[in-house]
Amino acid sequence: MAAVAEALYVSQSAVSKQISLLEEELGISLIERTGRVVTMTLAGQRLVERPESIIREIESARADIAELRSTISGEVRVAAFPSVAATVIPTVARHLCENHPNLTIQFEEMEPAESMAALRSWQTDVAIIDDLYVPKDAIDPNFETIFLMEDVFNVMVSKGHKLAERPTVRLGEIKDDRWALDTLSDAYTRMITNACKAAGTLQELRSDYRDGSGGL
Repeated sequence: MAAVAEALYVSQSAVSKQISLLEEELGISLIERTGRVVTMTLAGQRLVERPESIIREIESARADIAELRSTISGEVRVAAFPSVAATVIPTVARHLCENHPNLTIQFEEMEPAESMAALRSWQTDVAIIDDLYVPKDAIDPNFETIFLMEDVFNVMVSKGHKLAERPTVRLGEIKDDRWALDTLSDAYTRMITNACKAAGTLQELRSDYRDGSGGL
């Protein structure tokens, strides 16, 4: 009894009291006292086996949870607009499958506004959007937003053009040129024309087109 009290950092009388209360609750003797020697009865031994079993189960559960923390598994649903779906998603999906084989990716192609609606209705877990379609101030504050990349706009000119060798071009440098603008995306067209207006370089379009080969 003294060893138990010492291990639990309590007095011997406190240990004796707890055992007596437990015996009273169960209606059976748990220990036998012979002089200064204390031994467990069969009921006491059975009772001791149960906590050990429970502790083993808890430790096993902790080990399982620890393994889950180190292993990414389950299903993640991703929605993205067409250009990202064609260029970014395949590389990301391949990387995730190689590094997290227990993870399943469910992908659906959606326009940004549709992706946001799906996110709000719990129909997707991740929505990759373009802020040309969904302004930053229109995003639900309950959503976590992570910046992924900036889009690059290319100016195509002939080989003999004065800006052909330039790595970057300012709008003001092409204000006197005739333009052909890709009008496949209303949002991109609107963004470019607004930027040109702000820079005072908006030119009358001589032609428009629906794909890159048409522009060339």
